[in-house]
Order: sequence, then C-alpha cells, then structure tokens
Amino acid sequence: MSILYITYMGLSEPLLYSQGLAYLEGLSQKGFKITILSFEKKEAFDNKGEAISKMRARLEAQGIRWKILRYHKRPYFFSTFFDITRGTLYALYLKSRGDLDLIHARGTVPAVIAYLLHHFCGMKFLFDVRGLMAEEYVDGGMWKRGGLLYRMASHGERLFLRRSDGAIFLSHRIVGILQNSQPKLYRDHRAIQVIPSCVDLSRFSIPKEKDVELQKKFGLQNRFVFIYIGSLGTWYLLDEMLDFFKEATTVIPNAFFLILTQSRVESFSDRLKERDIRQGDAVVSFCLPREIPRHLSLADAGLFFIRPCFSKLSSCPTKFGEYLASGLPVVINASIGDTDTVVEKEGIGVVLKEFHRQEYRQAALRLTGLIKEEGVRLRQRCREVAEKHFSLQMGIDRYGVLYQALLRKDKGN
Repeated sequence: MSILYITYMGLSEPLLYSQGLAYLEGLSQKGFKITILSFEKKEAFDNKGEAISKMRARLEAQGIRWKILRYHKRPYFFSTFFDITRGTLYALYLKSRGDLDLIHARGTVPAVIAYLLHHFCGMKFLFDVRGLMAEEYVDGGMWKRGGLLYRMASHGERLFLRRSDGAIFLSHRIVGILQNSQPKLYRDHRAIQVIPSCVDLSRFSIPKEKDVELQKKFGLQNRFVFIYIGSLGTWYLLDEMLDFFKEATTVIPNAFFLILTQSRVESFSDRLKERDIRQGDAVVSFCLPREIPRHLSLADAGLFFIRPCFSKLSSCPTKFGEYLASGLPVVINASIGDTDTVVEKEGIGVVLKEFHRQEYRQAALRLTGLIKEEGVRLRQRCREVAEKHFSLQMGIDRYGVLYQALLRKDKGN
C-alpha cells in the first residue's frame, strides 16, 4: 500500500519528529510504501541545508521518500492559501508519477489538499485530526468565534470529517462528543482509531538513581523535585503551576520546581517574588529534546496545567506519556483529553478540578500520601500504564490496522 503523508509542520521540528516521523519509520518497516510531503521553514535550510541532507539520508535508508515545499508565513492567510495550491499541484504530480493508494493528512491544512484529491481524483483520504484547528485558534485568542477565518476552518473540518474515508483522534473524549453532536459532525466511519501521543519507550526508563551531574548543576541533593517539560504560554499555565508549587512547599518543605523549556519566560524572578518563592527553589532551564530523558531522572513527580477549554478535549500532551514512561506520578488538571480519566482509573497521580489554594494543598497532600503508601510500586505502575496506553509500537500497530482497513474497503471487502 502506497501512502502519501502530508504535513504542514516541517520534519525539522521536534514535535513532528516524535509525533509523526517515528510512526512512519515503523510503518515503513511493516512494508508500507511511504512518501512524505512536508512544508519546511527557511531555518531548515540553514548551513546549506545540512539538517535536511542528514534527514533525507536517514529516510532513504528506510525506504521513505521525502518531498519538500517551502513554508510561507506572510502575508497572513494568503500565504497559507498559496501553500495549499502548491501542495495540491505537487500531490497531483506525485500521483501522475505512480500509484498512490491513500493520502494521510496530518491536520486541517493538509486535509484541504487531501480532500481536493479525494473529491476530484477519487483517492482515499485519511484525516489525522490532531486537534480541531478552528476551536484551538479561538481558544488561543488568535481568531474570533464567528469571524471569517473561524467559519472557514470550522466548515472545512466538518466537511473533512464527513467525507474522509477514515479518521484518527487523540482522545476518546472528543470522539464521544462528535458522535453525539447535533447535527452529527462526522459519518460513522468503519475506519476510526484513537491514537494518543505515543512515546518511544526505549528512550525512557525508571532510573535506578538520579543523575549526579545534573543534581549538582541544579542543587537538587535531598530535594523532592516537581518537573515540567515543554512550551510555556498560550495553553500552558505557568502562573497556576507556580501557585500550586508554592502551596506544595507547605506540605513538602524540601520541594523544588524544575522547568525545562525552549520558550522564553518573561519576568520569572518577579513571579517567584510575588508568591514568596525562594529563588533557589524554582529554576527555568533550556533543554533540548534529546536531553529530556536524562533530566526526567531527577524528578519525583511530573506536573502540567493546561488551560481547560473545548479544543483541549481533543488533545493528548506528549509530556504525559514521557512522565509515565519515566515512572513519575503526575499532578494535572482536569478536562485535557483523556488524561484525567487515565490518572484516576489507574491511580497514578492527582487531578485538580479547580485552580485555587485549597485544591492545590489537597492535591499535594494526596500526592505525598500516594507516594508514601505505594513507593516503588507506584513508579512501576506508572511505567506499566505508559506501556499499556502510550507505547510507540502500539501507535504504529493502530496506524497499520487503519491503513489495512482502508485498503480492504477500497477492494470492497
């Protein structure tokens, strides 16, 4: 089966590496013929395109073809329309050069291209939803609900959900919402999979001991370490996480908060001062993706608070699976995809229902009680949950099942 995988996010970006390329490499090993069409930002071509050359060599060694188009950012809206036009024409060119059984569109913009080829050329169309773009842009403050861009994106997503041959979602919760919506937002696909943000479990493990070098770097000897990894701003609630940490120090006097990010953090010292948190008790540090497993060995619990809104019901933060794969119990807020359901069902941490002082203190108490009661068994259970729900191999297998279902459907079986 020959697959054209279209992504508007470049392969050079860390998120797509773990939540796109890793799956495709596994699917190629299963015998699927993969062609990737990606839109790369100009930064990817720096240093004479050295990063692109290395990536191309890696993909070619695995039998994966990689076709590149330039990503355009300006002028706003028209640049995206231009990229869609170029992507559609190039996809038509690829089809004319050989058989393509299926277009796998990662996200809403690639889905426009896939839908056009599906409608005019009869090609199979798999909509990898990831998130509902229209709702995300409204919840993130970029668009106004009811505005032209929102209405265009929302209409497009509804159309793609109804007309695609198969669909992939990140959470069971959003599937239930869409199934019960009136009017119904998508027809009853025979080919639907829920594939959360999976983790290469071989990169993460329960540490036998903490990394001594990093302990010295951050001054973490004899400290209980809360850790946060990933972006800050927009969805990720740094102020609320600091409020929780402040209250947690009244329960865990030796607590430390380690924040690992590639985002710029404005006025961090002022935020600590406002909450009367000592400068030595919370640190923001830059961390490359490849260094995350090593840093997670320092932690006793993983933390993330994300703005609860409709669009986040369809999400699955990658950091969730990474925490669990490292044996870390978690402190999270409710209504983020299926994460709260998993935590409460499996007993691997604490879920906050609200953001306020009393809830923070109760969460810290429940966490310490859980750790004291179960100790090593808790860490082992976190790892087992990662293997059960977030294994990269599980994700690859589910993609493969979906591809095969669409192939059988195409043959009329």
